Amino acid sequence: PRSLAFGRYQHVSNDPSSLSLTQNISDIVEDKNGLLWVGFTDAGLNRIDRASGSVTVFQNDPNTPGSLHTNNINDLYIAGSGDLWIGTTRGLSHFDPVTGTFEVRSFLSNDSDSNEPGSNSIEVLSIAEDRDGLLWLATSTAIHHYDPATGSATHYLANPDQPEGLHGDLLRISF
Repeated sequence: PRSLAFGRYQHVSNDPSSLSLTQNISDIVEDKNGLLWVGFTDAGLNRIDRASGSVTVFQNDPNTPGSLHTNNINDLYIAGSGDLWIGTTRGLSHFDPVTGTFEVRSFLSNDSDSNEPGSNSIEVLSIAEDRDGLLWLATSTAIHHYDPATGSATHYLANPDQPEGLHGDLLRISF
């Protein structure tokens, strides 16, 4: 029989390599290398290497290109490709494990129904992936079918007047 081991991770004052100081965990996922990724609603992202016990803290730094673009995380998703996607209060981010940096992949502004790369005004509430490797993103106003390879997206907007359409404004996705 397989036994389980538990570790304890906590914030330690004056130790930048300890868990972020907050109680507001929004999501936890494990990647293919066994690393735990912990998203916080107010303190960014932590990566926990359970083998070594080390914690890496990723937070927004406006003066550092490639840093996390906001500390407000809603959802984490590990794609079939192994890529880490981060749904935030300011859009979608992708983590590049080679460079250790984040790239904003927001694609839609609040007042437009068109694909606008660089926009980071839509809150991504949840992320899922279909069998073709395309992402489904739930936001407060629509569901978006996003192709990470091309950056293109199809938008399904809420419209209570259409019986076959989306009827709500606050959406979540799960597969």
